[in-house]
Amino acid sequence: MPSTLEDKVASTKRPAHDEADSENRKAPKTSHIPSSHVRPITSAISQAATALIMVREEFKARSDDLKALKGELAQRMIDARQQAANSTSPQPRLDRLRAEHRHIDENIFGAQRLASDCVNEVTVQKSKIWGLQHDHEVLEEEAMAIKDDIKKIAGDKRSDVGKLAEKMTLEGEVRALKSEI
Repeated sequence: MPSTLEDKVASTKRPAHDEADSENRKAPKTSHIPSSHVRPITSAISQAATALIMVREEFKARSDDLKALKGELAQRMIDARQQAANSTSPQPRLDRLRAEHRHIDENIFGAQRLASDCVNEVTVQKSKIWGLQHDHEVLEEEAMAIKDDIKKIAGDKRSDVGKLAEKMTLEGEVRALKSEI
């Protein structure tokens, strides 16, 4: 199960985000969307990814603890059976081993509950990351659309200036011809 979580987490890392982020740094800032909106999203994605890594590490540690407790329990059960077979009056030792067994069972139950909570937290963090990535992509698309509009407007203004200059040249020639006539 941890390897599946690692695969899912690895797939949510930021290769597309890094490319988009580097393009944002290279492009001149001509959009109407303030960069202050993109930075909190990138910061939130980074914080969510960090939280996800911490949760995954905690989950691995608890999973290892759970495995160790299960191994210890199995060994104690084997020891209890051997002691019962070898002893003529095993009752006090068996009572102590049963109490230890209950304690270990409680620890295992707690570790399983924590593991379940960790999995739920990982799911929540992944959901947040996906939502933030989607918002970031939408903002990038809007910024690109605004940049394209600005380029079109700038191109139209340049063509208007060219037409105006041509018109003024023609008017000057007409005046010159009128003065000659």
